[in-house]
Amino acid sequence: MASNYNADVLRQKLKALTERTNAHSFLTITEASSQKYVQFAGRSLFFDLPKQTLSDGEMARAKEVLKRHGITGLVTYRLGEDSKGPEQTSFQKDLAGDISQAIAMMEAVFFEVYGFNRSCSVSYNEF
Repeated sequence: MASNYNADVLRQKLKALTERTNAHSFLTITEASSQKYVQFAGRSLFFDLPKQTLSDGEMARAKEVLKRHGITGLVTYRLGEDSKGPEQTSFQKDLAGDISQAIAMMEAVFFEVYGFNRSCSVSYNEF
């Protein structure tokens, strides 16, 4: 269910993610109308922003915005357990469980890269 973005709700969702014990836990935050998203994985809050979700303009902004958060480029890897799946390219960073940094990065992507307003409608998918 989508609702207006609220940093306190995001903080609660990220905290819950850091407390999960399942092997492949993650949280996806999606803007309702565009379906553009940011995702975090595991207890360390591993940030992941796939390249294919970005337009050319968003990609240019992401490179500049994410540089401020210590991400200097894209990482390419294979999906799947056996590393023989399709190739994926993403902006990534292990946040070592830093919830405040995760919120800052999500907000940077949503408000500076994607250009959404602060009251945009978001949904949270937790796995």
